[in-house]
Formats: sequence, C-alpha cells, structure tokens
Amino acid sequence: MSRPILFPVLVCGLVALALLHSATTFVQPPAAVEAPQQLRFLQATAISSGTALASALPALAEEIDVGEEYNRKVLNAAGYCLGLAAFLVGFIISQAKKSVENRWLD
Repeated sequence: MSRPILFPVLVCGLVALALLHSATTFVQPPAAVEAPQQLRFLQATAISSGTALASALPALAEEIDVGEEYNRKVLNAAGYCLGLAAFLVGFIISQAKKSVENRWLD
C-alpha cells in the first residue's frame, strides 16, 4: 500500500512556515549611526546644488526646429524602408539562384 503524499507535503510546509516566522532567520539591521554636523552640511549643499542644476537643464536645452524634426523623421523612415528593400532584394536574388540551380526555369 502506498503512503499518502499529503503528510510529507504538510510537514515540509510547516517547517518552511516555522523557518520564515523565526526571529533568527533574518539578519538584524545595523544600528543607525549619526553623521557629524560637518557631513550634514556637505550633504545639504550637494543636494541643493544638484537640485539647482537639474532645474536649470531645461533652460539650457537646445530647441529643435520643426523643419529639422520633420527631416529627422523622414530620414529615419527612409532608412527603415531602404533596409527592408535591401533585405527583400537579397532574398529574391537568393531564391532566384536556387530556382535556376534546380532547373525550374528550363
């Protein structure tokens, strides 16, 4: 007679649950360390200067002309079309060579 499979699965589940709930399973976080006053001042300065630079970046960005944006889109589309066309021409040529080698046209 075969043993029921429910008992080992239940035992494994209970062991996993006990390990997850035990306090010694996880490493305790380190105690918080107070930064000296000098470092706090430097941190505040770094944060404020970074914020000032980030807020000034949109003003420094170069405006893109509408015509230049259109030209970029057209060139991008032309690149995709020409790449696809080159692939299709190569594919057609290779298939034509295979057809000629098989004497399909004779």
